Amino acid sequence: MRVFTRYLIFLAVLECLLNLVLMSAGVGDIDIYIISNILVYLIVTLVFTRLRPSARQPLQIYGIVLFFVFVLVTALKVLESVTA
Repeated sequence: MRVFTRYLIFLAVLECLLNLVLMSAGVGDIDIYIISNILVYLIVTLVFTRLRPSARQPLQIYGIVLFFVFVLVTALKVLESVTA
C-alpha cells in the first residue's frame, strides 16, 4: 500500500473515531468539532512527512488554511469568554 493511501485511510479512520467519541460524549458545540478535527488533520499530516513533494504541496496549502480557521475559531472563543 502506498504511503498516500495509508495516510488517507489513517486520517479518515481517526476523524471518524474522533467524531464518534465527541458525539457519544454529548458535545454539542460545533467549535469543538472544528478545532479537534483540524488538530487531528495537522498531527496526522506531520506524522506522514515522507509523502512525495507533489502530494505534499496541496496538503500544506490545505493545512495553512485550516490553521488560520483554527486560529480564527480560537480567537472568537477567547473573545466570547472575555466579554461574557
